[in-house]
Amino acid sequence: MAAAIVSGFKYRLLIDTSVLSSPTMATIYETDTGNSTEATLITYKGFSIVEVSMAYLLSGKALQLVVE
Repeated sequence: MAAAIVSGFKYRLLIDTSVLSSPTMATIYETDTGNSTEATLITYKGFSIVEVSMAYLLSGKALQLVVE
């Protein structure tokens, strides 16, 4: 039941255009298995937001986020 509740929460990373001007994609890599999942990337005029499910972050897997 806790997993269902946590899966509704999102971790949001805000990226200003002065840091990365026009990101096109965000990918999460599992460093142990090499599997990848595309993260939600929302682009606005002055910044971008990467959204990742908290359930995925709390899964105990070693993860790497790459924003391109």
